[in-house]
Amino acid sequence: MKPIVGMAERGGRVEGEAVTCVNKKTLQAVLKERVDSDANMMTDEWKAYNKLDRWFKSHKRVHHNAKEYVRGDVHVNTIESFWSMLKRGIYGIYHHVSRKHLDKYIDEFEFRGNSKHVPDARRFGLMLSVCQDRLTHDRLVKS
Repeated sequence: MKPIVGMAERGGRVEGEAVTCVNKKTLQAVLKERVDSDANMMTDEWKAYNKLDRWFKSHKRVHHNAKEYVRGDVHVNTIESFWSMLKRGIYGIYHHVSRKHLDKYIDEFEFRGNSKHVPDARRFGLMLSVCQDRLTHDRLVKS
């Protein structure tokens, strides 16, 4: 599967995006574009996150390799929950997703995660409000 980068705001929104690779250059470019420089970054120990404190207010890590998942208020549980929901959706509902349409699946699970506290009837209305028109099979496979 194509790599995906994700960001979660404490008590706020979650976002994901398919990327070409998860190296330092790619991840830092995505984060600098999408995250306010006044943010307190919290990540795991992946080396591509080195020196994020150059661009953000602070950068703290949890060390999963050392079986550390929470240290005080430092954790990445919110984004880990999003990954879990996305993976369960792909493997349990869709079974396979193409690279071509991966961003659409990510968008669906962003919507699910970001609207999880919204009552079902309102969430359904929100979903319909962003629908533009009928999606035909021909348009889907050509997009």
